[in-house]
Amino acid sequence: MKIIDNVLPQDEFDSIVNAFLKERSLPWFIEENVSGMGIEDHCYFTHNIKVTIKELFPLGEILQSKIFYRIKANLYPRTHEVYHHKDHVDGDFPHRGAILYLNTNNGFTVVNGTPVESVANRLLLFDPQIPHHSTTCSDQQYRANINFNFK
Repeated sequence: MKIIDNVLPQDEFDSIVNAFLKERSLPWFIEENVSGMGIEDHCYFTHNIKVTIKELFPLGEILQSKIFYRIKANLYPRTHEVYHHKDHVDGDFPHRGAILYLNTNNGFTVVNGTPVESVANRLLLFDPQIPHHSTTCSDQQYRANINFNFK
């Protein structure tokens, strides 16, 4: 596991945030199954990226990959308390994973029991075959990130 703070220059990061959260042109879809392990008490919103989003190009260079199995944006609405979702893995085949945090909040990602705080412009690199889970946040309107599964 590796954490890179301020992974992108501020203008490049702002372009990503604008594309996903500010311009309101990205469709978000409600999901009732956060961890893929059955219906839970909370829902969240996702967008599976199936088209080229030019704002993400700098991350392809940083991740040193042109082969992405999945790129998925997540938006977790605020809850009264921070809620932990169930552990899961992102597939049973060798690949790499990364999470780009789009806003700072008191939620986090837990990888094999180790919490990683949600800090804007932070990139978490990890093995997505290791059990991990997300949380909600309670101090901001939402918690948003983009997950990458790649070769």
